Amino acid sequence: MYQTIQGHPVFCEVRHAEANATPAVFVHGAGGSHQIWRHQFDLLKDRPAYFVDLPGHGQSGGQALTSVKEMADWLSEWLKQAVGEKPVILVGHSMGGAIAQWMALHYPQQIKAIILVTTGSRLKVNPQFLQDLEQGIYDPSSMRRSFSPHTDAELIEAEIERRKGNISVEVIRNDYLACNAFDLRNDIHQISCPALIIAGEDDQSTPPFYSTYMAEQIPGAQLVILPKAGHYVMLEQTDRFNQELLSFINRY
Repeated sequence: MYQTIQGHPVFCEVRHAEANATPAVFVHGAGGSHQIWRHQFDLLKDRPAYFVDLPGHGQSGGQALTSVKEMADWLSEWLKQAVGEKPVILVGHSMGGAIAQWMALHYPQQIKAIILVTTGSRLKVNPQFLQDLEQGIYDPSSMRRSFSPHTDAELIEAEIERRKGNISVEVIRNDYLACNAFDLRNDIHQISCPALIIAGEDDQSTPPFYSTYMAEQIPGAQLVILPKAGHYVMLEQTDRFNQELLSFINRY
């Protein structure tokens, strides 16, 4: 499904749009697209599910936004057009999880619950990685260290191939600069909606202590740490991830 937001086409994979249950909206991470959720496309049978590409990512047009605040403001506008006034369950991976936290704090009327996937309330990025991006250098194979050592090598290589040539270094740089500037550590205790936090035990990008901190700060948050999974838990441990996702979402 394509829509026009702020004069640019926005792509979203949509499932069961006519269902009456609380919609679920999935937001990808830095340098990614809605395809990161491909094993969740047909998971939710009884509710609307939206898998959106942020501006400048995947099949969406426009310029990539430069801060988590801008991304959340944009998502708020997109939600009004795509979903309407009904509050949603917002599922965010990594940078998408940062957007979900910002939305829960600043647009609480649009949020029923949040699911934070391998993310943190602070997303500090390796300085050398940022320096390389500033010089126009990005090697998708660097993704390998984001996966668990237990993850099948063919899955890892297939995901690396998906990233090659699909997005510009400039967009990736903008994403990681936005992540690096993001810091809600002093604010997330104000999040009042239900929250599920999913971490990968072997995640080196956002280690589990990021998730533990969020779980300690967000009132009533539920924490799940999946074994033999890295930063891409939805790909690495799909069955367990989907089980946890469904168990939480079906409450709403």
